[in-house]
Amino acid sequence: MSELEMPTVITAIANSEAEGFVAGTLYAQGWNVVFRAIDWDTLERFVNGNQEIVQGALLLFASDLPGISRNKVDDLARKFRQT
Repeated sequence: MSELEMPTVITAIANSEAEGFVAGTLYAQGWNVVFRAIDWDTLERFVNGNQEIVQGALLLFASDLPGISRNKVDDLARKFRQT
């Protein structure tokens, strides 16, 4: 029987309570939460420095993220498997 590979996830949520709930829930279900950004600049730096991780990852983000804009989301979304 083969092992089911759980998704790799990056969260980008400024509200620490909401982010903790999301990341904790995903982790409890076996998902691999590899990065937890609290602002857009931090997210961009991680993405630009870790393309090998990002290209297969899911990005979960909230609209409360400081520095977020529709254009920035559109540009960054191309680097992820799914947003």
